Amino acid sequence: MAKFNKSVTDVLSRHNNQIEVTSAKLSFHGKVSQGFVRRILDYAIFHNVQQLTVSCSYDYGGIPFPLYLFSSQSLKHLTIAGGGVKVISTWELATLTTLHLECITFNDEVTDKCTGIFSKCVNLKKLVLKECSMNESNGVDICHPVLSDLTLESRSLFKNVLKVVTPQLKNLTIRYCQEVHLSCARELVSLIFEGFESDWVQFSSYGLRSLERVDLCIPKKHYSYKRNKTHAHKFFDQLQQLHNAKHLTLNLQIFQLLSELMELISYQPSPFSELKSLKAYPRGAYSKVQETIPNEVKKYFLDSSPSATFTVVSCEKFQVHWS
Repeated sequence: MAKFNKSVTDVLSRHNNQIEVTSAKLSFHGKVSQGFVRRILDYAIFHNVQQLTVSCSYDYGGIPFPLYLFSSQSLKHLTIAGGGVKVISTWELATLTTLHLECITFNDEVTDKCTGIFSKCVNLKKLVLKECSMNESNGVDICHPVLSDLTLESRSLFKNVLKVVTPQLKNLTIRYCQEVHLSCARELVSLIFEGFESDWVQFSSYGLRSLERVDLCIPKKHYSYKRNKTHAHKFFDQLQQLHNAKHLTLNLQIFQLLSELMELISYQPSPFSELKSLKAYPRGAYSKVQETIPNEVKKYFLDSSPSATFTVVSCEKFQVHWS
């Protein structure tokens, strides 16, 4: 490692300092010194790097990520992925437009006011938080005035309430995150949700007036998983707030869930008056969805939009769609 460190330092020292570094990608495996990481990043930032990707293995050591990085005036796209990396300070990235964080730990002093992490990223348009750990039990707020694309994904680490206040948000993707409360997102155009009905997004009382496309996927019920009727009713109530959607894509489990609420479906007029297309994903490649979806459930989606198309999508296309 010592020889490698010296080799990298020698190469950088011989590089033409008049040439900017547009893009840099660093991948660390095993234990590395923070000083070594700092020398490389210092060089990239000093030469006005615009796109930076840093990935660290779980042997990185759990040390805080170098804070000096977060004063760059040129960086537009930043990706940090790695076990043990901790973020403990507000970032000053005025030019940043895309931020992707994966397997990152936010310390308590940061998550106490999560808005502080991104508050100085004034031009941030796209944010991805994947398998990130936020320890504050009282909840985390993600507030940003110009954010337009947000992805939240975690199968285990998001255990607190996530409050999202993003007035310019257009695209929202949520996968297996619990207790996401969405407010002030009147410009939302696309919603992708994957998870159990108990993880369903909570919307504010305003209408999602700009909603165009909604893709919902609830996994197949595990043999040890007993469906909670309260969660199912909650899912149904929130589903009605998507009534402005023009294109709905649902997997078979959602149709089955609604069929268990037949006492509600039978007497509930269809709220989807703007619907242009409804797509259903079968359980398997040879499933006959038309025979498994009760007419009452079909009517719930289609009665107020008689010209809407109903399509069964093959299992293969479903897998490509969600990959």
